[in-house]
Amino acid sequence: MILPAYKTVIPYILNDKSTFIGLQPRTSQDNLISTIFPDLSLDLATIFAYEE
Repeated sequence: MILPAYKTVIPYILNDKSTFIGLQPRTSQDNLISTIFPDLSLDLATIFAYEE
């Protein structure tokens, strides 16, 4: 879930019981690292830097 007004991302993962589990929220000061592709990292400061 992405909350642009708060510059926050709440990642969710699907567990082995097919239930989505919310992880610790990430802010614009963090990097978001994929649980499936550990080499995939998103700099949230860069993502949230865009403003209209």
